[in-house]
Amino acid sequence: MKLLTFLAGIFCLPALAMTTHFSSQEIEFMKSFYQQENSDITYQEVEKQLLEDQFLLSEAKLKQPHLLVRQSNVGFDTKFHVRRYLSTLLTPLIPTIKAKFKDIKTLNITQNELQFNLGQYPNDGMLSDIKIEKLKQVQLISNPSYQISLAQIYLSLSMQSRFKLHQGDMKELLRQVNQTYHFEQLKHLSQPILKDKNLSYLHLNSIALAYILRTPMQNYFGITDLMHSQSITLDRLSKNVSKAEIADYYKNNMQRFKYLAQVHSHAIFFNTQEEATDFYIKAKSSSWHKNINDNNLVDIFSIYQNKLTRALTESDWSIQTAFNLRDNTISPPIRSPKGRWLVVNNGDKNYDIYPLNTETVRYQAIKSIAKRTAQQHYDNKLKNWLAHKL
Repeated sequence: MKLLTFLAGIFCLPALAMTTHFSSQEIEFMKSFYQQENSDITYQEVEKQLLEDQFLLSEAKLKQPHLLVRQSNVGFDTKFHVRRYLSTLLTPLIPTIKAKFKDIKTLNITQNELQFNLGQYPNDGMLSDIKIEKLKQVQLISNPSYQISLAQIYLSLSMQSRFKLHQGDMKELLRQVNQTYHFEQLKHLSQPILKDKNLSYLHLNSIALAYILRTPMQNYFGITDLMHSQSITLDRLSKNVSKAEIADYYKNNMQRFKYLAQVHSHAIFFNTQEEATDFYIKAKSSSWHKNINDNNLVDIFSIYQNKLTRALTESDWSIQTAFNLRDNTISPPIRSPKGRWLVVNNGDKNYDIYPLNTETVRYQAIKSIAKRTAQQHYDNKLKNWLAHKL
């Protein structure tokens, strides 16, 4: 979103307050939640994760503040994810909550008014700040104690859902409004229960926000991979890896650079699956070479003295197939891209080590060294933060 919207989104987040102390009741509460996925997790491990997440939240405020508003332009905003996480925490406290929810039946806006207010879907998927300010004035429900504006709903949604609203999808709008309204009711009804259990809603809110930001922030520090996201820290550390470090890593991790260099293999092509299957059955029960000789068949790998090297796989499907099959085994008939049927008899596989001066070694070594360094820096930074805060 535009700068003003981005800043407004940050400063209106109630969950920006962090905590470095959780009550024993809060830790036990989160332990029971985490045990749904890890039944062996301990009290100490839960407390450690909660504190680490708060560290990551503090770093997000300093170094990646945009994550407090949204992780991706195409996805839902951060507050949406926080509400969903909190819902999973709070709903079990009130088993009958869904029956108590009050629904919004109609909205204070028509389909024509919705499309008029939103206009055409922007090419970059982002409304102007002026447009957003106007949407804040459009109230969707008639409730003196709680209001929901069109801007509030629109800005929380994914690109796909926003597009639906531009198309005048009133069902989608009503669904999103009710989800927001239901959460406010859940939040209100859970307050006395939380107080009775000595649980702080503000702490749970902070826990939820920190959890949502945990993975993208760990990716930022280079200790966790995130699909379609490159770590700024790993990029920086990778540029500083020296040739001496690469050579040392290679010396100590040579087995990681082992590759399949050669396969001793025989293979026959057949025009039909029936012919290939018949040969396969006979070769399995008697002798491969005897069946070749008895039927005057041609071993297609004999031109390579049946020693297939990796370089040959670049242009030959049958050789690629032999490399991918297990060693010392005869394959069932395999249909080729051209419709013929291949039966392969693999012998031993020979492995080699990539030389130091290859791009494969350089790439893998740099990546591993950078990640190792990133983990060391992260551990030290977390340790210092905990020592200062606790």
